[in-house]
Amino acid sequence: DALAKIGGDGARDALVQAFDGPSKGSPPVRTRAIKFLAEIGDEGAVTWLLWILKNDKARKIRIEAATALGQIGDAAAVTGLAVALLGRDHMYVRSYAADALAEIGDERAV
Repeated sequence: DALAKIGGDGARDALVQAFDGPSKGSPPVRTRAIKFLAEIGDEGAVTWLLWILKNDKARKIRIEAATALGQIGDAAAVTGLAVALLGRDHMYVRSYAADALAEIGDERAV
């Protein structure tokens, strides 16, 4: 929790260590890191969450990334979420990507 409160590049860099490769940290560690990235909510967090959405091997982790992107609400995530929605990923990941797009509310998502 302290890292999320500190924020900034240092906190974000520490959190992404859980993703040093698509599945380095355990799923609970990666889930917690995603929640902290959502709290930080800066451009760097969005970039990492999009990377996680595209690359993580665990469906639950990709769902968490989509949810976090919706919570942040940054329009920079629209393209990556649209790719996830229209791609060949599991239907749950696509569903959460759609929810995140709705939450962002960007007209490109309509």
